[in-house]
Amino acid sequence: MLRKMLPPVQALLVVLGVGLSGSVSAWADDAPTSPAPRPVAEVAALVGKATVTRGVGTTPIPLALGDALYERDLIKTAEDSKAKIRFAEDSVATLGPLGTLVLVVTRVRLADGQRQVTLSMTIGVMRAVVGLLGSQDTFILRTPTAQCTVRGTEFGAILKPDSAGFFVKQGKVVVTNRDPEVQGEVILTDGEGTDVGMGQPPTNPKKWGAARVNALLEATTIPETPGP
Repeated sequence: MLRKMLPPVQALLVVLGVGLSGSVSAWADDAPTSPAPRPVAEVAALVGKATVTRGVGTTPIPLALGDALYERDLIKTAEDSKAKIRFAEDSVATLGPLGTLVLVVTRVRLADGQRQVTLSMTIGVMRAVVGLLGSQDTFILRTPTAQCTVRGTEFGAILKPDSAGFFVKQGKVVVTNRDPEVQGEVILTDGEGTDVGMGQPPTNPKKWGAARVNALLEATTIPETPGP
């Protein structure tokens, strides 16, 4: 598992409600130089099938429970499949069926306690839990139409080819259009959602209906496996 592969560090956190003390660092400025990349996350749970692609033009590799993940990995889930990803600082993201997620940046700087996590998602449903962030920490989710900046929360995203919907179960998320020429941002708090269309600013925050919230939760929930 990731905790066994990486040295422990004391750090604060970064995506869906997990606290961070005695966390693990995947990327550290003061770590010894090594030619081999260090894992930044692991597959914490898996239902069905998922693959990871490392590098343009390379062949996708089937994922298994406990597999290490690295910066720039592209993860895809198959139909009726889900994958839970646990990052080095213990935040988690669950990708629902037929989803695509890229670990663009996942770094922890031990020298100043700063964490950077940037994910890119092109299609599918995702839900994440991020712990409270320090003033210099960032957790960002990018989609083709929108970008959201997380400030310690549990939130979800539903992506279609030409739009993105964001929902905050608890915490706070700032949402803008991905195009900097499109003005306007909204701040979502507990129980609120917004939709962002191509070339459009985010809609005003509003409470999502139970059917839409339940669909998001169902698509991103993996039952806990009973212990021995």
